[in-house]
Amino acid sequence: MDPILSCLGKKFSCLDAYKSLIKRSHKDKTYITGLNSPGKLFLLAATSAAAPKKLVYVVKNESDQVAVERGLKQLTDQAIYVYPDLKSEQINRQQYIQNFCLRSATTQALKGQTPGIFIFPVQALIEPLTNPATVMTLQIDNNKNPEEILAALIATGYERQQKVFQVGEIAMRGGILDIYPINFNYPLRIEFTGERITSIVEFNPVNNKSIRNHTEITLQALKNEKM
Repeated sequence: MDPILSCLGKKFSCLDAYKSLIKRSHKDKTYITGLNSPGKLFLLAATSAAAPKKLVYVVKNESDQVAVERGLKQLTDQAIYVYPDLKSEQINRQQYIQNFCLRSATTQALKGQTPGIFIFPVQALIEPLTNPATVMTLQIDNNKNPEEILAALIATGYERQQKVFQVGEIAMRGGILDIYPINFNYPLRIEFTGERITSIVEFNPVNNKSIRNHTEITLQALKNEKM
């Protein structure tokens, strides 16, 4: 957070005019108009500091979303969540997955108890909020056909590769199934003896080193579950 802008923000929040705006913004269905762009940012930052809660700010488009997020990061330490438009016909697969994960994280935060500032482009709110469906839960010593797991993940948006390096990829060789789920920071390696799951390990795809073992995992889809 920029210290100069932080100092300015504190001074603005002490002004009687801003105190009045902040007080009004706490009431239900209160409409505030006439503020310029810096004024809106200062009001959002001051409001979030005065009474930490969930603040939803709707902007015209993603360009405005990027500008508001950048400005707020210089004015407040409150968590800021963005909700990009998927625009699946205009972006590549990895950008689509990145946006899908951002939307999912924002939805989960909005459903939770933690305060924050949520920035939504109006176009993104036309459709249901992104809430990934659960594909399946896997446990050590359970029996599950690896081919069925592979098929289920492909059907929900995952892509088969020789090796996994990016979110949304899966690979299978022999009795080993590698998955990079959208709800994990690293890919998972699931080993089978026949159809019995013998190990589930989170690993670094660059050097193949194990990070942690799991006894149970839940895999999320790259498709939306309507809320």
